[in-house]
Amino acid sequence: MTRDESILLIPFPQTEYADDGIALHVSLTLHDRKITLAYQLDDPADTVVWPEQPPHSSAATLRQDELWKTTCMELFIKRSDDPEYWEFNFSPSGAWNAYHFTRYRQNMTAEKCISAIPVRQHSPTPGSRILQACVDLSATALFHADSPATTLYAGIAAVIQTKCGHCYYYAHTHAADTPDFHDPKSFCLSLPSDR
Repeated sequence: MTRDESILLIPFPQTEYADDGIALHVSLTLHDRKITLAYQLDDPADTVVWPEQPPHSSAATLRQDELWKTTCMELFIKRSDDPEYWEFNFSPSGAWNAYHFTRYRQNMTAEKCISAIPVRQHSPTPGSRILQACVDLSATALFHADSPATTLYAGIAAVIQTKCGHCYYYAHTHAADTPDFHDPKSFCLSLPSDR
């Protein structure tokens, strides 16, 4: 399954922010239970904090908590027939994490079935950066062996920190009165299961 169109992420509407020409688009592909995402950030005024990858880092050291405290790309995904969901965080530094929730913000645990998520970044042109991540979902409970194929629903989001210290919350949709990427109503991109 491929979403060839570019998905625009928009800042939370009630947030006052300086419009410095920042734009954020995402494309994604789901194939063989692997989801590949490409987040393209256009930042012509160079206002966004973009963490750099440390040298000699490994998958184990790159698994980190609280990545959302600075610029961080996020993916939320769930089955259509279940309240449980997964959260994935990707930092431009190459750091990542994966969490499982039994329902809305409840019983958060690190998803142990995922031991590494490749995160790469590059700058195709001045003022433009692309972060790519590939998540192998096959070991997670998203695909129950004893259940029929089901539709997966995703929420795509990002925390964007500017060099003046402000954080802005981008998503393809904002369903609540405050920025809340966990809100089940935000999981509105359908991804047909490719069992």
